[in-house]
Amino acid sequence: MIDSVKGVVRSENFFSSLDTISITGKPCLAQDGQDIIVRPLFLIPKDFSISKPTLISSIGLEDKETLIVSPIPSINKDAMPIDGVLLPLHGASVVEDLGDPEGDLIKSVRYVVGDQVPIVVTLDLHAHVTDEMIRFAQALIAWETYPHCDTFSTGTRGAKILLSIIAGEIQPTMAMAKVPVITSAVHGSTATDSPFSKVMNTAKKYESDNDVVSTSVFLVHPYIDQPDMGSGGLVITNNNMNKAINIANKLSEEYWSKRFELEPQVHTPQEAIQTGLKTSGGPILLVETADCCGGGAS
Repeated sequence: MIDSVKGVVRSENFFSSLDTISITGKPCLAQDGQDIIVRPLFLIPKDFSISKPTLISSIGLEDKETLIVSPIPSINKDAMPIDGVLLPLHGASVVEDLGDPEGDLIKSVRYVVGDQVPIVVTLDLHAHVTDEMIRFAQALIAWETYPHCDTFSTGTRGAKILLSIIAGEIQPTMAMAKVPVITSAVHGSTATDSPFSKVMNTAKKYESDNDVVSTSVFLVHPYIDQPDMGSGGLVITNNNMNKAINIANKLSEEYWSKRFELEPQVHTPQEAIQTGLKTSGGPILLVETADCCGGGAS
């Protein structure tokens, strides 16, 4: 039996004084109400939590168990045995007194299912990938587009990798390399010829290697404040850790080489208004990039 797909998608603004607002939304793995089109083994979760990415969570440590358990109610000892777990997460959530709730969630699932059951996690490419995420999951798979338009296909990729692990077709070996670069949304697009899109294109070329299962490039969510933040590459190979480490290092080195290209030109509100007044034609947009403009906010 393969367990139901369960997930939490949250990102936070660590610098906001307001509490987070949680709403119920469709799962990343659902598209037009359809199930994953891989095999008829998966169930769309009834409980799927999504949070607006502009607010910091105020859930205290005493409520940690509720946060960790409630989104995945069927993953418990009574549900065993299961063959695998697929967790669609975001990767940039923050909870008071618990800096990495998603890493803690993955660890909690690992405690329930044991060491032999594969756990595959899909993440936003803005994820803050932590040691706990890497340690307790067999595979971390990131979205490939920003603005995001591949949540469904990423879920499908994650499901196929999980099935391949269960079938014994691959033995995932995973490595992550980071550099101390925090990237804003301005030059983080994959839809243009941005510095980040060039790193992403390099990463995806490595997937033509038969030993490479997946490559991901992460530009960490810039509005959280957590230890060991950074951007870089994560590589999964088929039983070839040296190759995973080598490619991950190359991707992080390319990211570092573009650190100045990734730095956007910004203006104070006064400068922006004056520039707009001097510009003929229109429309003219004044954009506060910290307000999640890449996610559709205005």
